[in-house]
Amino acid sequence: MAAATPLSILVSASTSTSTDQFIAKTLDTNLRFQRAKTASNKTLYNDVLTKALKICFEDNSVEKVGALKAVMTEVETVVVTDSPVCGYLLYMLADACRQLTLYTDALNAANHSLKIRETLYGQDSIEVSTCLDLLVGISIAANALDHAVSLFVRSFKCNVFGSYATYAQLSTSIARFKATLLEREQPFLAIKMLAQTSEVLQQQLLQSIQQQQQQQQQQQIDTSALCSTLLGTLLDRADLYDNKLNEYQSTIECYELITTLKGIPSKDVGHAYELIIQTYFKAGRYDQTKDNVAKYLEMATRCFKVNSVDMAMALLYCARLMEEQADRPSPTRLCDQVDALRYYLCTLKIARETPGGIVLRDLPSDTPSATQKTLRDKVETILFNNRPLRLEEVANMVDRMLQITTTEFLLNGQRSQNWLLKYLYPDFIAEDALREKAETLPAKCGPLSKLNGLMKSWKQMWFTLNRESLSYYKSNQDTKPKGELSLLEIKSIEVIVSKEKKMKPQTHCFQLVHPKHTLVLAAETEEQMREWITVLNKAKQYWEEWWSTNLVIEGA
Repeated sequence: MAAATPLSILVSASTSTSTDQFIAKTLDTNLRFQRAKTASNKTLYNDVLTKALKICFEDNSVEKVGALKAVMTEVETVVVTDSPVCGYLLYMLADACRQLTLYTDALNAANHSLKIRETLYGQDSIEVSTCLDLLVGISIAANALDHAVSLFVRSFKCNVFGSYATYAQLSTSIARFKATLLEREQPFLAIKMLAQTSEVLQQQLLQSIQQQQQQQQQQQIDTSALCSTLLGTLLDRADLYDNKLNEYQSTIECYELITTLKGIPSKDVGHAYELIIQTYFKAGRYDQTKDNVAKYLEMATRCFKVNSVDMAMALLYCARLMEEQADRPSPTRLCDQVDALRYYLCTLKIARETPGGIVLRDLPSDTPSATQKTLRDKVETILFNNRPLRLEEVANMVDRMLQITTTEFLLNGQRSQNWLLKYLYPDFIAEDALREKAETLPAKCGPLSKLNGLMKSWKQMWFTLNRESLSYYKSNQDTKPKGELSLLEIKSIEVIVSKEKKMKPQTHCFQLVHPKHTLVLAAETEEQMREWITVLNKAKQYWEEWWSTNLVIEGA
């Protein structure tokens, strides 16, 4: 069959054309679908279709529905069933039945119209999308909401991949349908709809990125509206999980998806991290809160210029949150306070070092100088509340900190945190902070074979690494060590590749080189040997930096 004229000219009956003009256009369009092309049949064709189309312009009523049902039998005698005019008449019949709450008749007519449109124009055509929208309305009215969601998503997919609607229009349709589902107290169906529409948008975004790569940057594809609509669906879905179902983990998964999508603007990714952090914080998940603060700042460092408003805003958010977490009875309160100070100090340095200064919208300051004063007040307050110092001493300390630190140093979590632990707290409180960090410090225990220096024989011992000390015991049941070694005194940790007889039968050997004696050890497997060497080196580096940390920073 020859390709049909798009049905959109039949559905709309534009107000700029008269009824007679519309009927004449429809008669002309459907001539190729006439059953028998004779002079007498053409007259019948014109009379029957004119009669049917005029009924469509009548006000909706039971009589109109009856008349349309009756005339359809006549129409099918002059044109084939799979014709544009039959699709149109069935569409109008379905809409009239919907408005008269004759939902069964409405669904039957709309589904029949849909099949005709799929045959004429294809599964993903705008004509099919228009009919799907009608079916959505009928299904909602009939309270068949699950079916309505499936129809809505199919229509949405047609509109996205066919570019039949703008992303602003698509966002509006999603919002309206979501509101309808929530009015019917169906949050699960609203979430299902948002999940499926976001999947469609993700597919379109991926296609756009791939198309851009294939064009080798010759023509920039604007995906801003697409990204905005996709973000809206994910954020709405997260909001429903959070406020309607109280499922914080599902809420976080929606936000985390935003951080993994290609093509999403960095500012929106940053906002998603803030929402992840805030959700974990509300749930009292301290470890996850701190982990995502670190991820957020890693992303900000990678995507934003160091001396920029965007970087300063990210740091300010993290500073406020860690300060608030330090006020709670968290297991890492002292370290949280240090991180809050670190982020405030880094924000202050950016505000001071950015040419022309910056103004941060989240601060009650409308000038660069006022912004710097507000940030400095925060730094001084934290110092004053944690050290027995006079105000002028605190001011001098802040001046010194600003003078000898760099933004890059403050963003280096381990080094700057240890430095500030000593700066912020007296020694005995700094030790308490170290105990808070115990789970994150390098540590390990397990069996290793030790080479006896005199007898040149191997003996299995139980080794424990705690802070900067490596102790070994006769067994893991003993409480008194047979020996102990400070990692700070070790010169190097090396794999032994020698095939000397004294190493036999051990094959996975390594040594801790000490100025006075060398400790030769062996693990059961190469993997275990590598694990011990890695953790010992990490511990050695950490504690060397800790004990060497002072108020002078090399290269600052």
